[in-house]
Amino acid sequence: MNDGQHGFRRGRSCLSQLLAHHDRLITSLELNTMIDVVYLDFSKAFDKVDHGVLLHKLRNLGISGELGLWVSAFLTNRTQFVAVSGAMSSVSSVLSGVPQGSVLGPLLFLVHIHDIDSNITNSTVTSFADDTRITKVINTNEDAVLLQNDLEEIYEWANINNMKFNNNKFDHLRYSTTPTHIPNASYEAPDGSIIATQPYVRDLDLRFHEHQRLGRLCNIGRVHPRALTRVKTLKSNSFSIRGPALFNSLPRNLRALTNVTLDQFKARLDQFLQDIPDEPHLPHYYSRAPTNSIIDWLALRRADGDFTHPGEATHRDPGTQHHV
Repeated sequence: MNDGQHGFRRGRSCLSQLLAHHDRLITSLELNTMIDVVYLDFSKAFDKVDHGVLLHKLRNLGISGELGLWVSAFLTNRTQFVAVSGAMSSVSSVLSGVPQGSVLGPLLFLVHIHDIDSNITNSTVTSFADDTRITKVINTNEDAVLLQNDLEEIYEWANINNMKFNNNKFDHLRYSTTPTHIPNASYEAPDGSIIATQPYVRDLDLRFHEHQRLGRLCNIGRVHPRALTRVKTLKSNSFSIRGPALFNSLPRNLRALTNVTLDQFKARLDQFLQDIPDEPHLPHYYSRAPTNSIIDWLALRRADGDFTHPGEATHRDPGTQHHV
């Protein structure tokens, strides 16, 4: 998988992508350099996956033989129909796309899109599933030309892989602390139209602004000071040497939040941190045992009638519930 992909991967989420992107912006602005971000938009990305292209990529990755045939059977010869108020349409064949709602579908999509940045040499491409952006520091007009060249490489990748873009949904966002020195540069979509420069862009439910001040890159609203402090601690450590362990220690429902605002996430994180007990909760039988011996623990379970040793007969009232 390409390193810029944060979707459907263990230890990564929309939060990890946003933090990495935000850190990249802050680093550039602290150096008084301009940075341009172009947001791309695929047209029905999951439904347009070409089965032949995907199977070819799987074969190049070593997925062949019976396993390759199984994946091919999983993708092909599917049919679909629409039912509304008891009426059903005719059945048609599914010619492309990965089965959504399946376990294997997201992984197959990541395989399909994993080489989107294989020919990118001057910019940084990051994605959350199909939500993709390309970023580059711009100091001169020549840098803008290099960014456009990388965009052309992505457009060519889409043509080769039979993927389509929504040209009218592309957005360009520019960050700079010195707006008077911004080069007069613009970027073209696949159809040759100029990508509109926006004052802000909604990125994974977070609104990024092109404000000059470092502290106003994104709209976070009013946040409890303690929650903000703890999120900053998480942010500063998530990408350090021991950071992954800290980030991965959060429960899955926090790491995978995708439909809440940043202030809602911070409130959820603050509540989670407040609920962490000072001492770990001891299991019921273990806390009552006179010693830490597993023998005493099993003896308590037998005494309560909730445990039967293999080979022992048990006589219980059928009207009584017992928990093993």
